[in-house]
Amino acid sequence: MRDDVTACLRWSIGIMLVLSSRPITEASVLHWITRLGHTNCDNRPVAKVSHPEVVPRPEPSDLDTSLRFEAERPFASGSSLMLVVCNGDVHVFPSSERDKLKITVRLGAPLGRERTPRSYLQEFLVTSSTADVEWKLPARSLPQINIYVPMKTDLDLELGKTDVEVRGVRGNKVLNVGKGTARLYVENGDSEYSSIVVDVAMGSFADLRPGGKHSNHLPFHEEFAGKGSSTAHLQMAMGKAEIAPE
Repeated sequence: MRDDVTACLRWSIGIMLVLSSRPITEASVLHWITRLGHTNCDNRPVAKVSHPEVVPRPEPSDLDTSLRFEAERPFASGSSLMLVVCNGDVHVFPSSERDKLKITVRLGAPLGRERTPRSYLQEFLVTSSTADVEWKLPARSLPQINIYVPMKTDLDLELGKTDVEVRGVRGNKVLNVGKGTARLYVENGDSEYSSIVVDVAMGSFADLRPGGKHSNHLPFHEEFAGKGSSTAHLQMAMGKAEIAPE
């Protein structure tokens, strides 16, 4: 009992520290506990979708079994992706097929009651220039989510308890992470971005590029200037933020 009380007190103190830090706004602890995008991270299947136009529409080629989900949609280069994930390991990679978005989900544990991953797919709306994909899979299912997009794609990621890796995708990026690890791979030192802004409320930051800096000073805020045209913003409420060379 004493250990439980101590853990609760530490958790409460951690929440207050995160909420009091200036750089973190929408990536605060209260934000990722309650709601991301249109998604309520309550570990429950999707009961209803408030906007009929974003109801996930299956296609014959979609795969949805107890432990796997796969789907592909046309998606033009230069488009933008909004990705919301409550729990899981998330990877965003360039697609091997031109003008295509592909999603693969692997679960490490069954969802029970004959449910499949699609039961937790809050939104799946893909147009010629935008995509909105929102998953509320529970942490107990150990989800691994891979997203493949055209190499030139702008990314807006809102993530809860996740470990995320973004590699090989060119364009503007916003990564808001509640708790976990976020690693952004960058091309050729500082040639890809005009600026990379990093905010960490609780945790650490590491620039794994040659000569890069490491910091455990919190809250951490820094902007790294570059010679490219894209921008990136990493916000971490509780965990580790990293920049790494490709």
